[in-house]
Amino acid sequence: GTNRCAFLIVGYESSGSAIGALTATWGASNFTSERTQITSNNGRPCMAVFSMKDADLPSTSQAITVTNTNTANMNGVYAYLVQYSNVAQADPVGAVGGYTNEFGDVHTSRGATLTITASNSVMLSGVFYRTGSTNFTVSAGTELFDTAGTRSRAAAEQFVTATGSTTHTYTSGVASTIAVEVLEA
Repeated sequence: GTNRCAFLIVGYESSGSAIGALTATWGASNFTSERTQITSNNGRPCMAVFSMKDADLPSTSQAITVTNTNTANMNGVYAYLVQYSNVAQADPVGAVGGYTNEFGDVHTSRGATLTITASNSVMLSGVFYRTGSTNFTVSAGTELFDTAGTRSRAAAEQFVTATGSTTHTYTSGVASTIAVEVLEA
């Protein structure tokens, strides 16, 4: 396709005194950090979202590398890459938002709301539970992937035809700390 843009959603648990900002590369190209939720507490869910415009996308198969700029460990890391065509290259990302909770603040359901700024956008979201071995359900959109294990994670997308508030809510059978990231593309 033309006017492509790739989005990388990264979920992880911090283990240590602080997690630094993340960087991500795809081959020799750097991703742009769109939003990162960092926690300074041990054992907390964190999320990061990156983008890469068409001109920077590799033309051949290349490795994606995510790097933590601090010495703290990252556990249960997942990364999900999705690519769209016909994305405005001057400003591919509209609204961004998210939610992360404090230690001991556990939920079985949590969502994040965006105010969509342009018609015919895509709302992309990701979720990371610190603990949990059940799959998620998402209130709106198409689930892109869902894994259940020591740390559960999922991603969803939704084509939004009009401006206004749109919410993605994730529900799991296990109460845990949670982080949710959302962005408009």
